[in-house]
Amino acid sequence: MLDFIGGEPMLEAPLISDICDYFFKQCAVKCCTLASGARISISTNGQNYFEPQVQAFVKKFSPFLSLNVSIDGHKALHDAHRVDINGNGSFDKAIKAYHAAAHLGGKQTKMTFVPSSFPQMAEAILFMLDQDPDFIAANYAYEPIYTPHDASVLYDQLKIVSDHLISTKRVIACSILDHNIGYRVDKKDDKNYCGGSGGMLAFDTHGKAYPCLRYCPIAIGDEKAAKICIGDMQGIYNTPHTAKIRDYLDAITLSSQSTDECINCPVGVGCGWCSAYNYESTGDVNKRVTHICWAHKGRVLSSCYYHNKRYLELGDTTPKSIELPDSDALQIITASELEKLKDLHRKAKRKLLAERGEMNGVQNYTGGSNH
Repeated sequence: MLDFIGGEPMLEAPLISDICDYFFKQCAVKCCTLASGARISISTNGQNYFEPQVQAFVKKFSPFLSLNVSIDGHKALHDAHRVDINGNGSFDKAIKAYHAAAHLGGKQTKMTFVPSSFPQMAEAILFMLDQDPDFIAANYAYEPIYTPHDASVLYDQLKIVSDHLISTKRVIACSILDHNIGYRVDKKDDKNYCGGSGGMLAFDTHGKAYPCLRYCPIAIGDEKAAKICIGDMQGIYNTPHTAKIRDYLDAITLSSQSTDECINCPVGVGCGWCSAYNYESTGDVNKRVTHICWAHKGRVLSSCYYHNKRYLELGDTTPKSIELPDSDALQIITASELEKLKDLHRKAKRKLLAERGEMNGVQNYTGGSNH
């Protein structure tokens, strides 16, 4: 995966074209098989998508290109946050580019929310659903400290999205409603799932190498970046200092960076972290920042609502058990709402058992989504 990120990467379309030319040429010279499966990944604001140099790049590399245009929701929402150098909203150009680029790896978009934008989450996602996407990667930023109130707003907003998807019978992957979250982490599954401990090699504009782009000076400043620099264009991990950084990063696991509360969390699956943000915040990649805890718990409850209700009405997913303790759930939703949520699950479980002819015996399950 060749990932080009800005700022706005399409400001440098000719340079990116040269880099990709070099990559494919070197693959051929060195008989390297990476080229056959390579993808060029770019997120763009779409403002100069139709300029000749960008279109020349797109045409040349389209078989390898995964390009998505960032859209924050409908025009008012998008233009409230994304303006051009003259202060004008950027939505009109962005949505035109989004549709024009649909053939480049599928119609997909990435939506990132923070507490202040949670109240607009439903209308933002519903607008994007009207654009007929193949996939919506909706998530929340790691940096804010989320509260039970934020989790409550998120839950209410995702109920609206869930009801819409069910009533319209839409079959679309929306990452924030993933079925496979909200369970206890298997103790054998002790990995550092963030690629920011060395799995996402990044180079800055001066040719310095870092474990991922989030460590570059543009993100965390020169002083912190210098301490985690792992080499340059002449080589990586090739000095005693950088080799020590490599060994330090390689030793990080889920349990090594987490508190006992996180390790034993009954809904820990799907609760992520950013290794580079760990470093930026604490000075240690191996110390997990848990700001998203309440947002994750609200998301888990939303997923339970969505999949149990969808199974009852459409039958094209499977029931989802509610693993979040009542003491936490009641800080997010009311007692009556929690009872409704549990009732949805009970009905979904009875339906599943009836379909399997197992009304006389209850078995454990977690289920998996079919869409």
